[in-house]
Amino acid sequence: MSKKTQNPWFSIWRYPEKTISRLVSSKNYNQVNLITALIGLSLTLSSITFFDDFGIVIKSKYLAILLACTLGALGSVLYVKLGGYILSRLGLLFHGSAKPDQVALAIAWSSVPLIFAIPFWLPATYLELFFDEIQNPVFLITITSIAIIFNSIGRVLHILSFAYLGRMLAAVHHISKWKAFIVTCLGALIIGIPLLLAYLFIG
Repeated sequence: MSKKTQNPWFSIWRYPEKTISRLVSSKNYNQVNLITALIGLSLTLSSITFFDDFGIVIKSKYLAILLACTLGALGSVLYVKLGGYILSRLGLLFHGSAKPDQVALAIAWSSVPLIFAIPFWLPATYLELFFDEIQNPVFLITITSIAIIFNSIGRVLHILSFAYLGRMLAAVHHISKWKAFIVTCLGALIIGIPLLLAYLFIG
């Protein structure tokens, strides 16, 4: 087996189930904190574009950065740690056997596409923060075009991360992919509905 195949940062793309099974069996939790921090950075950058997508107007770009950093940091920790507990409990509905720390490991490593999305959020983030300060129309058109393309790639990587999570949950819980998909969707609803209600209440 080659070094690239053994390295989870590479093998995760082609063999997500085998990769997470190997990490769980070897109890390799060394990089979870690093991955969680990088997830936070990705969520921070995507949160800035998230404000505009949902019509949230923040006049101060410094406040927007602060809020995005807060959401990114809290979101990454809750996603990995709380998500590990919730998806572990939900897995029991289908006779899953994974412990919360094993599910958290799966969540972390399934988020590798989120980490690779970081460079693709940068043009859109720059555009959101400095749109009013751009004077050159040619540069504005160029950066806007790049931002639209890169933003789309970033969203595709987010979807890919979600798909990998379902496949990895199936591996750690020892359940079918369909059951793991249902568990993943239920977990997303449990975490997402309170956030949606909070947004509607604030709005």
